[in-house]
Amino acid sequence: MRPALGNELIWSRHFPESMQGQFTYACVINMNGMPRFTMQDDGAGFAGQRIMRADGTPDDLIRSSDKNFRPADPQIGPDGALWFGDWSNALIGHMQYSQRDPNRDHVRGRIYRLVAKDRPLVQPVTQFGKSERELLEQLMEYEPRTRARARRELADRDPAQVAKEVAAWWPTIPNTEPQRDRLLCEAMWVLQTHHRIDKSLMEQVATSTDPRARAAAVHVWSDLRRLDSNAFEKIVLAANDPYPRVRAEAARALSFFQTEASVDALLKIAEGPMDSWLGYVTEHAIAATQATWEPMYQSGDLAKKSPKGIEAVDRFLASNGPGIAAEKHIKLLVQPPEANKQAARDGAYAALQALRGNAKNGQQVFARVCANCHRVGDKGYQFGPELTQVAVRLSRRDLIESIVEPSAKMDQKYISEQVRTSDDEVLIGFVAKETDAELTLSLPEGKTRTLNKAEDIAERKQSLQSSMPENLGVTIAPTEFLDLIEYMTTLK
Repeated sequence: MRPALGNELIWSRHFPESMQGQFTYACVINMNGMPRFTMQDDGAGFAGQRIMRADGTPDDLIRSSDKNFRPADPQIGPDGALWFGDWSNALIGHMQYSQRDPNRDHVRGRIYRLVAKDRPLVQPVTQFGKSERELLEQLMEYEPRTRARARRELADRDPAQVAKEVAAWWPTIPNTEPQRDRLLCEAMWVLQTHHRIDKSLMEQVATSTDPRARAAAVHVWSDLRRLDSNAFEKIVLAANDPYPRVRAEAARALSFFQTEASVDALLKIAEGPMDSWLGYVTEHAIAATQATWEPMYQSGDLAKKSPKGIEAVDRFLASNGPGIAAEKHIKLLVQPPEANKQAARDGAYAALQALRGNAKNGQQVFARVCANCHRVGDKGYQFGPELTQVAVRLSRRDLIESIVEPSAKMDQKYISEQVRTSDDEVLIGFVAKETDAELTLSLPEGKTRTLNKAEDIAERKQSLQSSMPENLGVTIAPTEFLDLIEYMTTLK
C-alpha cells in the first residue's frame, strides 16, 4: 500500500473502546482513503492485521471513489476527533508531468474532522500560558497526542527550568500508579529534548519490570551517550536482557561504538535467540562496526571469541557483499546517459550482470514494489507488461536496463496516454481499445475506463516517458535490486 502521507494510532476517549490502539495511515494511490489495522507486539518489532468485514472486504476508516481525494497527515486533535487534510490533486507521483503543468492545483485543498456519532468530544487540554509543572501534569492525560503537545511546549521552555521541574516532579509519581513506567519515560523524553540526562531517573526506567520502558532507556542512552560516562556499561548489560526489543535497542546502540568490547557484546546478541526484527538490527550493527571486527575476522581471532556469533558475520558478508559491490554501478547507470561515457555504462552493466542475488527475497521485493502494475501468473495487476515469462524474451542485461533506464526501450503499446476529462480529472494509462467514438484506457490495479471522445475528453497527449519511476534503481537497496533481478531471471 503506497504512498502513505502520514499515519496515526487511534487513542482517543472520543472513539469507541473497540477502536483504541488501531493504526491508520493516509493512502493516495492504492486506495484513496485510510485503512485500519490492529497492532500488537511481535518479538523485537510489531505486527498488525488489516481489519476486514465478515464478507472479506476491508473495513476501512474512510474510503473515497474520487481518485483526486488525497488524504494526508491524520492526527487526533485536542477535541479527540481525527483531523486530516485532503491534498485534492489530480497530478501526483513519478514526475511524468512538469512542475508547471497547469493541472497542478497549488491553491485548493480541504481539512476534515472525522467524529464518532453520538459520542462526546474530549474537553481540549491547552498548553498556552501553563507553568512547567502544569505541563508535566498533562503527561497524565489519556490521549498520546495531548501528551505530545505538552512535551512540544516544554521543548520551547528554558532548559534549566524544565530540568528543575522534572527533577521535582517524577519522584512524586506513586509506586502504585498504574502508568508509572510510562510517566517515567515521559519525564525522560522531556529531558532528552533538551539533551539532558537525570541518572537517577534513567536507572528507574532501565530497571522497570516493563520491557518497553527498558528498551526506551537504552534508546536514550544511545542517543545521549556522550552525556553519561556509564552509558556504554548500561548498554552492554542491556545486550543480555531477556526481552528481544531491549536487545535490539542494545544492538543499535552498540553500532555507535567502534571498540572490541562493543563487538564482543554484539556477537553475544547474535549468539542468542533471534527473530526477524532483531536479526535485521543486529546485522546492520555488525555492518556499522566492520572497521573494528574485520582485522580480527581475517586473523581468525573473532572465531575464537565467538564460534556461534561468527555465523552472523558470515551471513552479513554473504548477503551484503554483492549489494555493496553493486551500489556504485547502479548509481552510475541511473544518471542520464550523457553524464557518462558509453564504455563506463557498458562496464557497469557487465558488472551487475555478474553479481547474483537471492531469488526468494526478490519475489518479496517484486510483490512490494512491482505488483501494483505488473502481473506474474495470477499475482499482481496487468497495467504494465505481463512478466510471467519475461526471462524468455529478455536477457539479464535487458532486465537490469528495464529498471535503471525504463524509458530507454519502450514497447509502443506501453506508451502511456495522459487524458484530461471534461470534469478536469486527469487519467494516465495505456490504450486498451480505440474506435472513432470511444477510447478505453487500461489503468493501474487492473482497472479500465471508457471515455466518449466527443463528450468526455478535454485534452489528450502521449507521454514518451515510461510510467515506471525513473529512479527505482536507487529507491530500493542495492541488495534488493540484485534479489529482484535474480527473481525475474527465473520467470520462464
